Amino acid sequence: GSSETPYFVYTPQQLNEIRNHLDSAYTFNQMRNIDLADYTSAGTGWSSIGDDTNSFTGVYDGCGRTISNLRILDSSVYSYGLFYKINGASTVVKNLTFDSISLEGTPGSIGAVTGYAEDGSAIENCQVLSAFIKVNSSPNAGGIVGRMVGGHVANSSFDGQIITAGGYNGGIIGETTNNTEVMDCLSRGSLVKPTSQAGGIIGTMNGGGSIKRCRSEMEIHAAYAVGGLVGWVSGNSTFEDCESTGDCYSQTPFIGGLVGCVQGGDAGSFIRCHTSGKVIVTSSSSNGMGGLVGYLTYNNLATFEDCYSVSELIATGTAGSTGVGGLVGYANCKTNAYRCYFKGNFDVANSNSVGGLLGFCSWNCSVDMEDCYAIFDSITCKECAAGLIAHLYGGGTINRCFAEFNDIEGTNYAYESLLAGFIGGVNSNLNCSKCYAKFNKISSAGGRVGGFSGYTNCSGTISDCYASGNLVGSQSESNTIYDIGGFLGYNWAMEVNNCYTTAPVQVVAPASYYTGALIGENNDGQIYSSFTTASSGYEHIGTGNPATNCYTLTSGYDSTKDWGSYTWNPEVWDNLTDGSLPTLKN
Repeated sequence: GSSETPYFVYTPQQLNEIRNHLDSAYTFNQMRNIDLADYTSAGTGWSSIGDDTNSFTGVYDGCGRTISNLRILDSSVYSYGLFYKINGASTVVKNLTFDSISLEGTPGSIGAVTGYAEDGSAIENCQVLSAFIKVNSSPNAGGIVGRMVGGHVANSSFDGQIITAGGYNGGIIGETTNNTEVMDCLSRGSLVKPTSQAGGIIGTMNGGGSIKRCRSEMEIHAAYAVGGLVGWVSGNSTFEDCESTGDCYSQTPFIGGLVGCVQGGDAGSFIRCHTSGKVIVTSSSSNGMGGLVGYLTYNNLATFEDCYSVSELIATGTAGSTGVGGLVGYANCKTNAYRCYFKGNFDVANSNSVGGLLGFCSWNCSVDMEDCYAIFDSITCKECAAGLIAHLYGGGTINRCFAEFNDIEGTNYAYESLLAGFIGGVNSNLNCSKCYAKFNKISSAGGRVGGFSGYTNCSGTISDCYASGNLVGSQSESNTIYDIGGFLGYNWAMEVNNCYTTAPVQVVAPASYYTGALIGENNDGQIYSSFTTASSGYEHIGTGNPATNCYTLTSGYDSTKDWGSYTWNPEVWDNLTDGSLPTLKN
């Protein structure tokens, strides 16, 4: 029974005999494929090896062979799979394939390999094929293992159906705690449950952990906290080189193509992860719907590097979300994003705060973003939308980012509705440089509207940026619009220099508080060395501090103008020729 002289398992009877040898950490090698059809055809089927007080603590090596027709139908025990429970840092189940399995009943924890793995045990190179797991209770249910405390699952896969009445459910593991690691795993099939916390790899990740080089193709249906990889995360977490391609359905938000909801932990990182499945809210409204992460809260920091989503975000009927984003829907912590993008679509007409990358960013959320972009067709929503970030309360730094789309439309008449090509609204110090928005039209039933930003209620600087569009304006013939500008709708105290807009301003409403070709209302802000090519008949500034060295030009840049101390820098801009529209260098 040692690693040098293992026990050999040839038959179902010998496999069953392992339950009588749990007193020591023995090693077992499976020497033939084992068919349990005759062995489990009657009664409650297979009786899991072990019980509450007797765990498997050795090594089971399938040696690349198969166990087929594993069947359990037992409502009298808490945990089940091939093993009841595995335990210990030296405990491993490996190199084993399960084919045509059926697990049903009312357990508390269920998985093909084991219901419960604890104290650092491991599952390696185990594949589950043609599986049917149906539980009429609220268990920890996973395709491989129900609940895992520490330890790891590696090089394993699940293909089948999981149907439960609740609990924590995942394609590979139902629930993890104590920094469990999952590596090189794949899930396929479907997962359906009427309650929360469902994911293609892990249902709930408590106490931190990491997922690396994993892929889920599962279609997932649950009430909320739904993620293509993980439904709910609590604790420090790392996601690297992961992908989700399956569609995710949630009755309410807290839904993401990769992770549904993150709550707590000091920090989290998402590196080289991407999603392509649909993200769909079906019945009611709440917070957080994202191409990668729906709702995001760490105590300190979330970092995204080289991540992208090409998903379609959909809220059907009257459903909606406050905070919809191509990367993150609702962010409640400092969020850094580098070299990330969204190239999908939005169908979220009853939502608020919809952004190409980030939707709603609370006061706790400042951003550091570089080399990110969003490309999509259009956004129609109630209030607050923009090409990159809908509403940024916490300010931060944004460099070398852009948004390209056709139309953004806000349908609600509200003072606080903020619509723009790049950032809908920002409320804390922001420094933004070398960014742009390209679009056809931005229109609103009310609020603040700008080609680049609708509302900058803060200090900071916007430099070397532009808005290229065909129309910025109001769409309502009965409501008074507030502030509209070709570049900024409302500016409290930001400095703007070396920027331009091509978007003409149009007011369909019976009245507008303040409308400007560059800025609608410029309270204590300063604007230097900027221009517009739109001849909409409005002054550069609707009201407030006047512009300095700013011009309305016929078709583009003009070197003969006095640009003052803020000259246009040829190391930043291409096409600095008379009559041309400058573009930013790469």
